[in-house]
Amino acid sequence: MESRLRVLLVEGGFTRFRPNFDIRGIGGRFIARGDLVDVEHRLVLEYEGDHHRTDAAQWHRDVRRTVELEDAGWRVIRVTRSGLRDPSHIYTSIHAHYRRGRR
Repeated sequence: MESRLRVLLVEGGFTRFRPNFDIRGIGGRFIARGDLVDVEHRLVLEYEGDHHRTDAAQWHRDVRRTVELEDAGWRVIRVTRSGLRDPSHIYTSIHAHYRRGRR
């Protein structure tokens, strides 16, 4: 599904995203490997399959990871299957982030 998301991004004109990019914090400490990452704009797109919702341990890891990324100055946009069916909301969120000029 991450590959499908990547195709939708390119079709929407978003070509900056790098797949499976390692994000590091202060001193090079590993924080996360983002599904699709726009390094310049500090933006991470994460595809959340259904197991992210139904597996309690996975859900807790995802919440902690999102907090760590946001604390390090990254914006995280979480995408589900319905977002792939209608990517307009994804595009709107990306554009809003870019307009805010967060870098």
